[in-house]
Amino acid sequence: MSVRVYAQYIGASALDARYLGTVEESPEYVAETLRNTENISYVTVHGNDVVAYGHKPF
Repeated sequence: MSVRVYAQYIGASALDARYLGTVEESPEYVAETLRNTENISYVTVHGNDVVAYGHKPF
């Protein structure tokens, strides 16, 4: 399954989200991996889109 991954600063507009790329994993796997990454505060899953939120810098 193709999952699109985005990063967004906390408090920024959704229009400021940065597209990081596409990976061939499940959305749940990508989200869990990002949750265990330093500087990531939280992660949301929207269908095949995963958004990681954090404070500057990522």
